[in-house]
Amino acid sequence: SRAMSQQELANKADLSKSEISSIIHGRRNINPLVALKLEMVLKISAEFWMNLQIKYDIDLVKKKYKKSLAKTKSTLVKRVA
Repeated sequence: SRAMSQQELANKADLSKSEISSIIHGRRNINPLVALKLEMVLKISAEFWMNLQIKYDIDLVKKKYKKSLAKTKSTLVKRVA
């Protein structure tokens, strides 16, 4: 089982507890170094962690630009037709 406290994870990954907490709560991004540290501790690939970050970033942009993206999509549909 991987069950461990944030403090335990922070200690094993050589990160601060506040860094771990910020990542968990979406206030801090996972960068390649953090992804590699998580891979070493949790045995889950760095690519997995980076893909989660990319998905999270894309979801934030979709929410922020929902209206302008809808306009873009409608313009593209008209051009294709």
